[in-house]
Formats: sequence, structure tokens, C-alpha cells
Amino acid sequence: MASLALRFRDLVTLPNGTIELHREIINEKGFVYWGWWAKAGEKCPSKFTQLQDTLGDNFEEVFLFDSGQSKLFKATISDISFNNSKHGMGCPTEDATPAYYRERTFKAWFKFTQIIEVLEDNISSELHSFSYESDNFGLFKESEPFQDFFDKQVRSLEELRHQDRTIWFLKPFDAENHETHEIVLYNSSNVDPSIFPKNYSKLYSSKVHWVSDLHFSDSPNKHAFEDALEAQPLKSLIEDKFKDDLHSLIISGDMTWSATNDEFNKTKDFYSYLCSNTELSFDKIGFCPGNHDISFDGQLSAVQIGALEKFHIIQRDPTATISLSNEEKSSLIAIETSPTNNENYKSHFEQITSVKPNDFLSMGKKLLVNGQRALDICFLNSNTLEQYKSLFQGSGFIGENQRADAAKKMGWKQPKAYGALRVVVLHHNLLPVEYSRIPYLGSQMGSVVYDSQATLKWCYEHQVDVILHGHTHQRSAIKLEDKLVKGSKGIWLVGLGSTGVHQSHLVHSHLNQLAELDFSEKYISIQFFNILNNTIEVDGDPLILD
Repeated sequence: MASLALRFRDLVTLPNGTIELHREIINEKGFVYWGWWAKAGEKCPSKFTQLQDTLGDNFEEVFLFDSGQSKLFKATISDISFNNSKHGMGCPTEDATPAYYRERTFKAWFKFTQIIEVLEDNISSELHSFSYESDNFGLFKESEPFQDFFDKQVRSLEELRHQDRTIWFLKPFDAENHETHEIVLYNSSNVDPSIFPKNYSKLYSSKVHWVSDLHFSDSPNKHAFEDALEAQPLKSLIEDKFKDDLHSLIISGDMTWSATNDEFNKTKDFYSYLCSNTELSFDKIGFCPGNHDISFDGQLSAVQIGALEKFHIIQRDPTATISLSNEEKSSLIAIETSPTNNENYKSHFEQITSVKPNDFLSMGKKLLVNGQRALDICFLNSNTLEQYKSLFQGSGFIGENQRADAAKKMGWKQPKAYGALRVVVLHHNLLPVEYSRIPYLGSQMGSVVYDSQATLKWCYEHQVDVILHGHTHQRSAIKLEDKLVKGSKGIWLVGLGSTGVHQSHLVHSHLNQLAELDFSEKYISIQFFNILNNTIEVDGDPLILD
């Protein structure tokens, strides 16, 4: 009779590897040890002591729930060892557990003598035979959650998965005294939204779609799909092409043209339409600001103008007798974007995510593509410098504080798990770009991220696989490798171009486009699509990021 259910996922093995590796040891030794991967905030429950007392010469069954593949197994348990100290304990028999974690310590080790899979057709009947205990037995350190499940029948694997815990305590179902309703927290990230979620959200697809530089605008000749009477709205084109395939969406900045509330409202309407007419949901939308999404005054103060004039004289003539005062020196330091200029973007951020943005305007997403492969997407704000007319306009800066905060919040201080992928999204291109053949004073066509090398180094150190950007309105794909970083496998820099800009702002011979990232194979593949004449068509073969 099953008394426990333990949750696991194949994050550090190939699919099905966890069960197969444990079974191999059972076949060899007659038993295997299974470590309990307790979450933060969980401790050894008193139920372990009860279980230990009932074993001895007896055997008991427990469920093993594969939350990645929605599979259920039964394991026969003959012993349990546990230690509730901070560091836990090592495996009682080290060579009786798979090599990938036999040297680690855990709070509990279960000794299994058999693991069998429950056939899919039998899962419901197996679960319905049990109810949740009316006690968590001290499992949680600081609270007593999940009381709504006490004395209620276990209804489905989905009900288990959405509780986001590692262990359940079960007892036989009593039809006369136990409730039978199902409790499933769909879109649980919306129930408790956060800028950088700690837990992975299941994505029922291997594909993530990517758009950039939508440039919704109040003015004519800025957005491509509003001016012409015969133009079909962009949202309708995307619905027609990807209605059943659009599950998650990346936007690499410049949703608007002038960062007005009306333009952000058009952006929100775009998202709302897709969430209503495709498989997309708001919690699967990730974005970063572009330079057009941050308004700017375009005016230098009298002190700044005077200081610049003096600075230029000093640069030309080192013997000049003039010098900059402390006030003038301070006035020339590039300042962070003012809160006033971020106001409309911050409001938009909160409307879409249901949480207030952080000071950096960064965010993260953690997805399990196909419900199995871990995908981390970190969205960085490269628009932290105040923009002036012909100064810093179109150029970017990220900053060490933002990068450090993002690494901590994404959990990137730890090495990647087997098969996991890490993606960084920002608006600006990290490599300098100048499409004009002749440089002009005050030209806005050039683009540079002032701390691009520091950002690339940060990406190398944190095992980032690909950096996605927009801004240039032209597609690009470059792989960089830093030979000085030990173990570096290189990083891809991929620029999408634009998705919604008016043709007058497109780079010559280029079209608006979007992309589909596929994570089903070992390497990421990117399929580009052109948008022309009210259609979305495949453009060439997929780009394989090997």
C-alpha cells in the first residue's frame, strides 16, 4: 500500500535516464538507493520515522512521479535512512546509487528493491485509491501549506504537478469521508507572478517564437501594418500562421516608436489578441525595453554644454590654461535614465506581468520545453543611459550591477544541468554596427554597447548558449569564442532585424521578419520567416546553432 509519492524529473540525465540508471543497479545488486532532492524550506518529516519503524522485514510501496514526462512508477521500499542536519548525509552504500549523484549528500535515502511503471491506462485508478493525509508531518519549515488537499482524493498527475512540492503523504481513499474534487492551479505563475521565477513553467511545445522592433506608433510611416488600407494587422497574420503552435513569445525591444501610453496600449492589445486566439498566455511572454521604449528630453543643460566646449578645447590643445571644475566634470558623467522617462514602460511592464518592475527593468523566464528540457531566458535592459539628441541615442549600456543581479536571480551561479539551455535577450547588438558608408557628425545610424565586452565575458562565465537582439532592423548571426575562458564553447549572437517597422525604416533589401526557435534537438535551430504582402513565409533553411 503506497504511503508516499516522490517527485522527480530528468534534469541531469537523458530522458528516462533516472529510472533506467536506478533499475540497472537493482538488476546488479538487488537494490538501489534513491536520494530525496528536498527543496529549500523542506525538512525531514516525522513520517520518515514512522515509515522506518514499519519496515524491518516488511516491504512497502511508494509512488515515483516523473513530472517532466507525466509518468508514474511504483517502487518497493525496504529501508530509509535520513539526517535532518543542514548538510544531510551520504548514501549508505555509495556504489548502490547512480554515478551522477552518488557522491552528493541528501537529507534522506530510500532503499528500493523494485521499480515498475504504472501503465498509462491504470494511472487514474491507482491514484484514485488514495487521499492526501491531513498532516504535512512537519515537512515545511515556516508554514503549513496545501491544507485544501487534506482528506481529499488524489485526482490526477496534473493535480500533483501544480502543487510544486517534492513529496506527498498518502492514505487509503475513504469514499464516505473524503472529498473527490480536483484542484489544479492552471497558469500557476499567474497566481504568484514574479520578475524572476524560481520554478520552471511547463511549455507544451519545443518551440518559442521571437519578434523584435514592432514599433507600434501614434504617427504615420512608423508601423508597417496600420497605414495601408489593404494591410492586414500583424496580430492576424501571426494568428493565421501559428495559431496552434504559438505557446511562448520573446520580444527583444522597441515595442513602440515614441514610448507613449497609446503606443504601449497597442502593444498590450497585440499580446491580448494573441493570448485570446492562439495557445499563448501572458505568463509565457518575455520582453526587454528598446531605446524607443524609453522617452528622452533631448536637451543638455547649460552647464553640460559649457563643459563639453571646454572639454573639446582641452582635447585639442593640452597646453590650454582652462580646466573643468568639479561641477563641470560631474555634469559630463553619463547618467542613468530618469524615472520620469521610464514611467510609461514601467506601467506597461506591470500591466503585462502583474508585478512592478525592478530598478533594472530586467526579467527572467524559466521554461520546460516539451515539459522536459530546462530553458532559462534572461532579459537584460541595455537602455540604462539617458538619451540626448545625437548623444547616446541608439547606443547601449547594461552595467555590472544589473548583470550581477540577473545572475543571482536566474540561479546562474550554479553550473547548468545536463541538456539545459541559457539564452540572453537584449535590445542592442553587442558588436558595433554602422550601415552608412560615410560617417556624418551626429549620425544616429551607428550603434555600440559601451560594456559589450564585459557583457560577453559575463555570458561566457555563465554558460550562455545564445544572445538574441534586435535594434539594427537587419538579420545577423555570428559565433564568438573567447580562448581565454576555460571550457568556453562559444556564444552565438543572433539579430532578428525588425518585425513591424515601416518599410521606410528598413535596411535596403530587407523585409520585416520573425523567427521560431526550436529546442527539440541537441542544438538550437532558428527558422526565420519573412512578412510580405499579407503573408508569413519561410525564409531559407533553419540556422543551426552548433
